[in-house]
Amino acid sequence: ENFKKFLAKETHHNKRNKALNMLQYCQSKIPYQKFQLAINAYLLSDFSNAIQYFNSAELDADDILKKEIQSKRKSFSSELLNAIAKHKNEISIAEAKKLAQVAKALFPNLKQYSKVMGDLYMDKAKLNTKIKNYPGAIDIYEEAKKLYPELGFNIKMRLYSIADSLMKDAYFSYKQKEMYTVLNSMKKIIQLQPQIKKDLD
Repeated sequence: ENFKKFLAKETHHNKRNKALNMLQYCQSKIPYQKFQLAINAYLLSDFSNAIQYFNSAELDADDILKKEIQSKRKSFSSELLNAIAKHKNEISIAEAKKLAQVAKALFPNLKQYSKVMGDLYMDKAKLNTKIKNYPGAIDIYEEAKKLYPELGFNIKMRLYSIADSLMKDAYFSYKQKEMYTVLNSMKKIIQLQPQIKKDLD
């Protein structure tokens, strides 16, 4: 700011060129300062500011700094996703999604994101199946498939397994004359295995 004021005021000063050079030097260092502020913010878990500083630094960075920024962003993104994978049984899906969104904002093209989130959703779906929350499990499996299509076959097998469990539930409900539960189970089975709709009808 002082160099700007000096240049605006002193239009014919003999140190004008020196001041201009210093101003340009200062401006060239601002992206480096922002880069450091981004790292500091990330280390303090201030992810919102970290992303803003990274984005701002990258706008005016030279090629060398751009490579450094991209490398650091990728490293931090991977670090967050590894933390989600490591602590997936200790955090909720909501917390994991929040951290994963930060990881994605830091480095959008990291393939690790889809895998980590897909695996996380699979674990949560298994837990829902275990406690017989079949509708919840089905919804989560569908989300997992969207996030990580490579899980498609695995998910298909698990949904068949849920359909079998629902068939057993429908049978026992029928035995106890709980017809509302029977019908609900049948609807869910048809949703999971449309090819047997005729038989179920």
